[in-house]
Amino acid sequence: MSSFSRCTFAAASIVVALVAVSCGPQGQPGGAAGARAEGPVVKVSEFDVEGMTCGHCERAIQTTVGMMDGVETVQASHTEKKAVVRYDAAKVKPEAIVAAIEKLGYTAKLRPGP
Repeated sequence: MSSFSRCTFAAASIVVALVAVSCGPQGQPGGAAGARAEGPVVKVSEFDVEGMTCGHCERAIQTTVGMMDGVETVQASHTEKKAVVRYDAAKVKPEAIVAAIEKLGYTAKLRPGP
């Protein structure tokens, strides 16, 4: 075997070893032991929001809350006086969402769950 072939074979062996170490069963991520990282804890919460009077108010809340790390979607309605937020509970807490809305000048509180 030429030195070029040995180098190519050695490089290919290293790549195969790295793939085997970085993947769990059937190529799933998780490391050599197959450990899996916890995924997001997605929640949807409704907030009572007082003080919104128009679409601009809705957009202000949607933009501000939507920029928070962990927030996936925001829907605000001035006619229903509420905001509905889908978020990763491991990254953002309802209290932080309320604080962000109140920083805009509105009054907000988490609606009780079902």
